[in-house]
This record gives sequence, C-alpha cells and structure tokens, in this order.
Amino acid sequence: MRYWTSKAFPIMLTLVVFVTGAALMAQERGERGPRGDRGPRGGEQVDREQMRERMEERRAAMSERMREQLGLSAEEWTVIEPRIQQVQTLQAQGSVGGRGMMGMRGRGGRGFGPGGGDEAGEGEARELPPVAQASRDLRQTLADEDASEAQINERLVALRAARAEHAEELDEAREALRELLTPRQEAVLVMTGVLD
Repeated sequence: MRYWTSKAFPIMLTLVVFVTGAALMAQERGERGPRGDRGPRGGEQVDREQMRERMEERRAAMSERMREQLGLSAEEWTVIEPRIQQVQTLQAQGSVGGRGMMGMRGRGGRGFGPGGGDEAGEGEARELPPVAQASRDLRQTLADEDASEAQINERLVALRAARAEHAEELDEAREALRELLTPRQEAVLVMTGVLD
C-alpha cells in the first residue's frame, strides 16, 4: 500500500492527464490512427467519447483519493487542486522533454510527444514546452551527420538553459503550493512525489 501511495499514484495521475490530453487533441484535429479509419482491433471503431469519459472518471477518482489523503473539504480542494495540477504538469513537461528521449521514437521516425513529427512543418500547429522543444532541436541536430560542433554546442546550451528555467518554474509552483498546506499535508505530498 505504501508503494502505491509513494510511487505509483503520481505516475498514474500524470499518465491519465497526458493520455486524456493526447486523445482530445487527436479528436479535435480529426486525425486517423495509423491504420486509417480502422480501430486498434480488426476494424473495430474506437468510441472516443467513451474513452474520454473513462479517462475523466479515472482522473476524478484519483483526484478524490488525493483530496481524502490530504483531509481537505471540497471547498478547500478547489483552492489547492489547481496548484497541485500546476506542479504535476511541470513535472510531466520536464520528464517528457528533458531526459532519455533519444530512443523514444515512434513508427516512421516520428518523435515522442503529441503529434510526433520531427520534420519541418509537421508540428507547426502545436507548441511544445520549452524543455521538450530544446530537446527535440538537439536531437534533430545530432541526427544530422553534417552538424558542426558549434551547432551541437549551441543546442546543448539551449537545452541546459531551458532545463534551468523549468526547474526554477517548478520550484516556484511547489513553493506556492506549500504556502497553503499544513505540515501533515505537505508530508503527504512529499510521499506521493508532488513535493520534494
């Protein structure tokens, strides 16, 4: 039970947020899956509305569980939840765009993240978080065998600067959250990985 509280809960909540966001973005763009109009299993049509509803139910259940762990009333939760979500969003952005992305590429050479594409023009409709964009730029430069050391160094410096700025933003969001918490509540959020 302690493992679920300290390790799995923040990971699952982050995954729920990202999967829900990705599904909604794909639905808004009206994109087809990699198999055209077919769903994932032999032509079965995916009911996106049902999937969105299921993801929202899971997110709500996890949110309610965290509210109970913190011992907050529904009214208090409306004040604290947005700050928790801000911290978790920043954590996810730093994790997705920050480290270990060299091998995380989908089919057809598409990059990791919503929409995927690394080619110029493919991702123009979306804006990546700064760390993800800087990581993507460095990855593209490293993929170019003709890239000079100066170009690589420039991209590397930009990625480090983006990470430093992101870390500062995350620290500020965590501090804004701590201001509203009792020591017990802060300890709970440390155990769940929201705070450090």
